[in-house]
Amino acid sequence: MEFNDKKQIKTIKKVYPQIYSYKLTDERMHDHDGWQKIGYTERLDVDERIHEQVQTAAIRLNYQKLWSSSSIFTSDRTKFFTDKDLHKYYVKNSVVRSQKQEDGGFGEEWFYFNGTPEKSKELFDEFARRDFTRQRAGKITYSLRKEQENAVSRTLAYAVENQTIDFEKPNEKAKFLWNAKPRFGKTLSSYDFAKRFNAKNVLIVTNRPAIANSWYDDFKKFIDGYYFISTTDSLKLQPSLSRDEFLSRANPSDDDRQITFLSLQDLKGGKIFGGGYDKLKWVADLKWDLLIIDEAHEGIDTEKTEEAFRKIKRRFTLYLSGTPFKAIADGYFTGEQIYNWTYIDEQKAKKAELANGDDAGDHVNLPDMRLFTYKMSDMIESRLDEGIEIDDENIDYAFELNDMFSTDQNGKFIHEREILTFLDQLTMNEKYPFSTPEMRDELKHTFWLVGNRVASAKAMERLLRNHPVFSKYKIVLAAGDGKPSSDGNTSEEEMQNIAANEKAYDRVKRAIQENDRTITLSVGQLTTGVTIEEWSAVLMLSDIKSESLYMQAIFRSQNPYKYTDGGDTYRKKSAYVFDFSPNRVLKVYDKFANSLLAKAAQGEITEKEREANVAELLNYFPVLAEDKDGEMVELNAEQVLTFPKAIIAKEVVKRGFVTNLLFVNINNVFNIPSEVIDSLNKTYSTNDTGRARLRTEEVEHDPKRAEKRDKRISVNKERLLGNKVYGSKMREIVEKATETSSSNEEIVKKIVDDYMYQVEEPFAAYKEIYSPTKAELDELKDKHIEKVKAVAEEFISKDISSIANRNILANDLANLVETELPNDLVVHKETEIYEGEEESEMDQIRKKLRTFTRAIPSFVMASKNANDITLDNIEDIVSDEDFEQLFTEKDGQPFTKEDFRKIRGPYVSPETGQRFDGFFDKYTFNAAIREFEEKRQELADYLRPGIKEDIFSYIRPLKTNQIFTPRRIVNEMLDILEKQNPGIFDNPNITFVDPYVKSGLYLTEIAKRLNRGLEDQIPDREQRIRHIFEIQLHGYAPTKIIYDIAHKYIYGNFENIDDNNLKYLDLSETFKKGNDLGMKFDVIVGNPPYQGDNHQQIYPDFYLGSRKAGKNVCLIFPTGWQEPKNANNLSKLNQKEIKEDRQIVFIDNRRNVFQGIPGAEWTNIILWQKGYDNGLNGLQKVFTDGGNPENRKLLYTKAQITKPQEVVSLVKIVTTNKNFKSISTITSTQKPYGLRTDVIKDASKYGLEPLSDKRQSDTDVKVYSKSGIIMFVPRNYSFPKIAPGFTKYKVFIPYAWGNMSEKSGLGGAFADIIVAKPYEACTETYLESGCFDNIETAKKHAKYLMTRFARGLLYMNKTSQHSTTSWGAIPIQDYTEDWWNGNIDSIDNALFDKYDVPNDIRKFILDNFQKKNTSNIVNYNDEA
Repeated sequence: MEFNDKKQIKTIKKVYPQIYSYKLTDERMHDHDGWQKIGYTERLDVDERIHEQVQTAAIRLNYQKLWSSSSIFTSDRTKFFTDKDLHKYYVKNSVVRSQKQEDGGFGEEWFYFNGTPEKSKELFDEFARRDFTRQRAGKITYSLRKEQENAVSRTLAYAVENQTIDFEKPNEKAKFLWNAKPRFGKTLSSYDFAKRFNAKNVLIVTNRPAIANSWYDDFKKFIDGYYFISTTDSLKLQPSLSRDEFLSRANPSDDDRQITFLSLQDLKGGKIFGGGYDKLKWVADLKWDLLIIDEAHEGIDTEKTEEAFRKIKRRFTLYLSGTPFKAIADGYFTGEQIYNWTYIDEQKAKKAELANGDDAGDHVNLPDMRLFTYKMSDMIESRLDEGIEIDDENIDYAFELNDMFSTDQNGKFIHEREILTFLDQLTMNEKYPFSTPEMRDELKHTFWLVGNRVASAKAMERLLRNHPVFSKYKIVLAAGDGKPSSDGNTSEEEMQNIAANEKAYDRVKRAIQENDRTITLSVGQLTTGVTIEEWSAVLMLSDIKSESLYMQAIFRSQNPYKYTDGGDTYRKKSAYVFDFSPNRVLKVYDKFANSLLAKAAQGEITEKEREANVAELLNYFPVLAEDKDGEMVELNAEQVLTFPKAIIAKEVVKRGFVTNLLFVNINNVFNIPSEVIDSLNKTYSTNDTGRARLRTEEVEHDPKRAEKRDKRISVNKERLLGNKVYGSKMREIVEKATETSSSNEEIVKKIVDDYMYQVEEPFAAYKEIYSPTKAELDELKDKHIEKVKAVAEEFISKDISSIANRNILANDLANLVETELPNDLVVHKETEIYEGEEESEMDQIRKKLRTFTRAIPSFVMASKNANDITLDNIEDIVSDEDFEQLFTEKDGQPFTKEDFRKIRGPYVSPETGQRFDGFFDKYTFNAAIREFEEKRQELADYLRPGIKEDIFSYIRPLKTNQIFTPRRIVNEMLDILEKQNPGIFDNPNITFVDPYVKSGLYLTEIAKRLNRGLEDQIPDREQRIRHIFEIQLHGYAPTKIIYDIAHKYIYGNFENIDDNNLKYLDLSETFKKGNDLGMKFDVIVGNPPYQGDNHQQIYPDFYLGSRKAGKNVCLIFPTGWQEPKNANNLSKLNQKEIKEDRQIVFIDNRRNVFQGIPGAEWTNIILWQKGYDNGLNGLQKVFTDGGNPENRKLLYTKAQITKPQEVVSLVKIVTTNKNFKSISTITSTQKPYGLRTDVIKDASKYGLEPLSDKRQSDTDVKVYSKSGIIMFVPRNYSFPKIAPGFTKYKVFIPYAWGNMSEKSGLGGAFADIIVAKPYEACTETYLESGCFDNIETAKKHAKYLMTRFARGLLYMNKTSQHSTTSWGAIPIQDYTEDWWNGNIDSIDNALFDKYDVPNDIRKFILDNFQKKNTSNIVNYNDEA
């Protein structure tokens, strides 16, 4: 097939179906006398086909064509037959048929008509007329196709060796799986296996009772020697036997054989199998020879189902499935227990048949599949840009079709405008499937999966009916059951609604018969087990993520189809899938190519083998997708594996690799190997700014979580129903309703009302167990009422006086309350809780993983050859020491490369042998690295005129003391320098240095200005650039990785530049010691580090060192030095000569330059010039965000601090109250439990036992420490000191409460406080306040401390951020007034009223102190 042909949508091929007959007249072939070859072709010229058979290179034979004729039934010109159909008719009419050539015959197409050659045409004519009057009754003789024979033979050989002999000791190996795609012929092959296995008692169980007809049809046609037993409604019109009829048969014999067909639902309904009905005990009692589980992927792998199957005694089990992804991945079958017949196998057989000219081959009529996938580019781009931010955490907006096609409460699409645009694109943009009349002719009947709720399909129906193109199609809604209550049905509910599926099938077939063009809309109906041969394409507008469901759905279009039009005959040649989520569909495609192979599904496959499997599938199932330019291109195997990732790689790069798009979803997240979890818990959570936070939650290893859920389900189901049996009650309800009601409507209403009265207790129990909201409970009741209505309405459609029908209704109602109600309430709720816990745990995992991914761009920048970087080797870019330094925060355990390799995977636990494949999406990861490198190269020539961004827009800082300065701020600082020193960038002799390079951005922005400014003086660009970098620009990079990053950025695009001016040297220690290494520069500009070890501020050393080494200094660092502070190295700047320095040109205080960075909410740009006199007599000119200049005195002693008169007056009013008693009497001054902060890192140096970061016992004491760290110690731990509140409720307050930064209001910003419970303690990070008997009083105390009233009083005695001795002016409260139950604002007002505070003071306090609420109180929502 030509490449270009694959781009075209061509579903049909014109054919000429004909049967022909010839005989050999060659003297060499006398053994063929009387024999005729009866063949089939779809070519126009029959003689051409015959000639190919008798005139070959090996032999040339004489022949005589006897006849040829069209193989269309004359009674129905829409139906066709092949030679194989005619051959069976010949055999039924006693015409002798030759054996296969390998068995010594001429071939099965040869028939013996000795003396009556005309009989072959006579029988043909009869068959074409469907005149079967001469046909003898009896079963049809069959022969298995080659693949069927292989399946039966392999299974038989295995079953004989591994069957169960002793039913008391079942052989776990006695099972076999046929992984066979639709149209394999599983029913006939299964029957054949049963006969050859000599199975006397055969039980067939399926989750889909509707397929009973196909089992019975093959039984009726082909199988002798068995009785067929079934009570399923699907066979109620067929002459199958019930169990009682089989037992009461005439002349029974012990040799009689039975095939029993049961639905899985029916089986599980029996009490013996865990259900609520007294039935089917005989199934558990009988010793079965063979259990056949059909559609084994549907509803089979649940514990309840497995338990039911364990009750069935059998010699052997045969599983049948076309999509057993989960069973194979779980290793439920070994390689020798699986027979595969896949789409590839089928298409290979088809290819071989066509190569041999066999137009009647068993597989020739099966269309090949083609996948076209589109990006919905316009919609995706705009939606991706939105994103979601919750609590400072980035929630990725991964484009979801189900979200795009979701509806509002009125049933309209939420994104209707975008969907209308999409429909217009489908019909106008030439690359889309409905864009031309020719394409619409090819796609006359299509199947659309829309969203995941019935309401979505209904909304789409309304739009299509009013669309200028699609209104010409008959729109068939195969969703819901016609009632508004079904609008919320999910895809799964739709698939399982058997009655609705059967009705939808009839509607679709009728619509196709009556209309030239149809579109069938579904959410889940008709996706499995139906054949609508006219469908030529599936449009996937739903996020079906299950490979099994997805493949079943798309193969709905692959059914063979021939039809006539205008006298011509056509055959479906290709079937199409149009999918609009490339990322999702190509993942599914990869799984389809690999996950049905046991070796691949279980992770025992190399990437090379995986790619080879994809390549083979592409030979028969080509994929076309949009490239970067929007053109449709055919993908190769590598592209299939990487192409979907390229789509989101740009988004990953845009987000600086701090995104969940880089991670895979992990099934059974609580069962990840414990070694992996231990490594992961060494890392820290990272939010969307790229900032790492100390861990506050750890990921759990809890492999028994699912087992605990199942136990809760069992216990709570029991609590729901108790020992109550509802069968007799339901019979009473039915009898009462039918005898006392006068109309069908009244009967239904009476049944519903009485039933709901009977189930009040289960609903009350559910309310007690799970505490649902009223709306949730009402919704559950409404859904259950609809189920009751459905069975009651089914009842009134029959003979309501029939005792049998009444009993059926009573049983159905009992089943609803005993089986479905517990499932709808308990199972659904527990599943929802468990899935929520899994998602929450996965979120915590992702936060930790982002700590690593934020570093990826830096790794790429630091590498010498970015094109060689992959997920498999990325850690090798940096040394072991640098790696640990990057990811090990203070007080944490070292996070090593070995730890990273565990979380990357694959990792096999040495303890359990469990394999873990890792958290990262390898192909997205690698595609994003390529995308980032492309972006880097695009921006590499930063001297190019007009360039508007730099690569550091896409890089997150590695640690908080290595924050990249925004380019806007860099240029503002350079503007400040130039304004103070006109012509500074036109002077070739001026030298510049960045003393703490983080990215190289200061140096590159200076280079841009010098490049422009020196153009006249040094016209040659290359010479000018060399002069700038080798003479004028200098920099010091503190770490090797930063040096590598900056070096690549600064010099990467230029050749023959001496790079000695960029040095790998951290100046922190040099400046700390007061040295300057003899450096002398004209300009020192940059962003020094702020904080080092032990919270010591580093920037004072850089500022002082820069003043020694430079003539002009322009730095940006925090504003804390402007206050009279001496702690943490600030004493170096808290000097009169520093704060009154006349050489300071000005200070510009800036807010949120570094958004989200701790300690950097307020920073200042300071400009200092040697020899300058600002003339302000000790004051400094201070701007705020570039404006509002004021001459301000920078204080350097606490005595200089004056408090506002309003605060002084408030303190006087409160403290002179006759009942005043200070809160300081119940508040500790420091270290309430005698624990230093660093005890969590090394307790031994204080003579203490180590603290644990994991709870070892339920009685352990929780210890709160800095930055949200929580540790645990035993209840009998030897604390150096025990605070009064140890066994009581209390409040923990940060000892540095209120950072005294006036930018956040008086007293500064106040951190969160903690309501602590009995036997909870803290390190010196906190003070302890209060000693209460109950949690409610502790909460009131916490709210009190958060009032602006209390913090205003605290401020009176605060001279620094430390609050240890500042509590004297705050009065104790007794918390008895009702107003303490209100919010913090209302408590503030009540306190002002209580102390008769004048309005002007009240207003001042409320206006000038930071507002707080209960979200700032940790554990506020906890119960006692």
